[in-house]
Amino acid sequence: MQRLTPKKYPYQRISEERMKTMQDILFNQKILTVYCDFSGNNKTNYLGIAACFVGNGNTFVKSTRIYGRNPKETAHGEILAVFFAVKTLPVILERYRVFLNKPTKIYIYSDYVQIENIQSIDFKKQEYIKVTSELIANLNQFRERFNWCDISIKYLGEEKNQNIYHKAAHRASRKA
Repeated sequence: MQRLTPKKYPYQRISEERMKTMQDILFNQKILTVYCDFSGNNKTNYLGIAACFVGNGNTFVKSTRIYGRNPKETAHGEILAVFFAVKTLPVILERYRVFLNKPTKIYIYSDYVQIENIQSIDFKKQEYIKVTSELIANLNQFRERFNWCDISIKYLGEEKNQNIYHKAAHRASRKA
């Protein structure tokens, strides 16, 4: 049977300009770029979190599943995804140092709007306070251990549209 109605989400072709930007991110030897995402499953009550590490011509995607969390808490899930990325960074830098030159900067991107102001947000829920303090503690430990590298967390914004690396993290979080 032939489909007569258009698809709900039609395939969008990535523009040449956007593809050039993606290649610049991929082959950048000084900056390691990390894209984080989370996906919640209401039926099974678990979160899938993932991070896509991009730099020096290599792409690594890591993901995990966390049980017993409320999948509707998107802010909590996004903070957990960034926490997972920061926690995984030393492993990526150590294990893959053959492939990666020492990056001078690491940018971690999330599609959570408040992620850049995470240290100044006054959360009311205890689980938010806990994961935020753990994230900040891990960031400080990372900065002490890898003092030759500047790390910052940024909001992805509209850049996530047609971003193949964010899509890789999103798909990995859904499959986790």
